[in-house]
Amino acid sequence: MGNVLLDESRDARLAVNLSGFCEKLRVPETLHRLVMSTKPDHVSLGTHTMTALLNDAIDTLQSRRDYRGIYGLLGTVLGFDGDIESAKVPGGTNGDGRHLR
Repeated sequence: MGNVLLDESRDARLAVNLSGFCEKLRVPETLHRLVMSTKPDHVSLGTHTMTALLNDAIDTLQSRRDYRGIYGLLGTVLGFDGDIESAKVPGGTNGDGRHLR
């Protein structure tokens, strides 16, 4: 039995509109239907795609037990470039229940 995702022609197009990265993505019709049926209505296709890419990257790093890589990735995405110290929330705790000052 063949693999539908590999055997189908990639005639369907997803208008991802990720400026500077990917405007349109050519995909098999089956994958197009799957993405469109699972994407929440209130989320744009670009946001849905970015979330899926980020989740896949985190899953890959987690399967390698590369937790520093996950911290670095999230730091880059969230804007603190992997520096955990700068990511501490004011009024948060230092992990042992004592509040930071």
